[in-house]
Amino acid sequence: MKTFGHGLWVGLAAVVAVGVVLFWIAEPPRETLPPGRSALRPADVARPDAKPADLAPTPLAAGESDRPTDAFPPRSLEETKAAVREKMIAWAKRKTGDDETEHRLMQELLALLTDDNAAELTQALDAEQRGTPFGLAALERWLSVDPAKAAPWMAAQSETTETQALIVARALMKDPDEVRTYCDGLPDGDWKQNVLKHASLELVGSNPTGAIAIAQSLSAGAARKDVLETLAYAWITQDPRAALDWISQVKDPALHEGLYAVGAKAIASTDPDLAAGWLVTAVKSEALLNDTALSVIESWVAKDPAKVAKWVALFPPQGPREAAVNLVVDRWLQSDPTAANAWLLTLPERDQVLARLKA
Repeated sequence: MKTFGHGLWVGLAAVVAVGVVLFWIAEPPRETLPPGRSALRPADVARPDAKPADLAPTPLAAGESDRPTDAFPPRSLEETKAAVREKMIAWAKRKTGDDETEHRLMQELLALLTDDNAAELTQALDAEQRGTPFGLAALERWLSVDPAKAAPWMAAQSETTETQALIVARALMKDPDEVRTYCDGLPDGDWKQNVLKHASLELVGSNPTGAIAIAQSLSAGAARKDVLETLAYAWITQDPRAALDWISQVKDPALHEGLYAVGAKAIASTDPDLAAGWLVTAVKSEALLNDTALSVIESWVAKDPAKVAKWVALFPPQGPREAAVNLVVDRWLQSDPTAANAWLLTLPERDQVLARLKA
């Protein structure tokens, strides 16, 4: 028993010795440290902004700072403003071709934007900066949080753009009455007109009558007429009967004719026969009649060239007859040359048309 116990202790000692030898072999050699220096100090731990002492720092572009603004998020509004100013300067200097850097900087700028700082950051930008993607995003963010303050502040700026007016209009147009109330409090000028215009154009898809009501607040003139005609065109494609009812009640003769002409163009693709009837009964202005007639013919000739040809043959010699005949012939020859030539030979101006085709 004594011999057995002695052998056991000798065996254990051998195992321990082998383990120590293997550990010593596997461990890499340690660097000899100067006297008085410990193996590791807190200051030696790698930091996010640490630079190797034996490497020269990367040169910075003009206007950039070596402060690691992206290493940690700004802790205050002033730090955020400073980061925005720095990145806006860098973005402006790279917007002439370095798309990758420009995109990266803009994404970093947008990451700084929050509901809490949108108002302060928007107001800290100059007129040019407010027109950048970041400036527009900041304005839109502010409007989503506090439209009652953001919209009047934007109106008070001396330099504004149509895009900014569109953003304000979209923020307010959830309630058409709110848009009108806002605009009623504005002085006459480009900003007011742009907001009214964009609000009406944005609203027509869901609320045509509300869009018309807003557009009628525009100052009288070509711009107002253009907007109303655009709204009428969109409304006719959605609900022709309701749109025609409104058009029939318009008292201004010039606007009335223009709206009927727009209506003829709008329905020409689906009912060109009706469009032609509208045109000849409601539009008296020769220039407007000529332009709209050609538009109707363009839409009609692909669907029923024989019928439109019969209509065009009734046109008087003056006006759009020449252009209309040429348009019908050119389109009809592509689909049915025999029928097109047969119709052409019935026209008094057939020799001139044939000469043009042979030229």
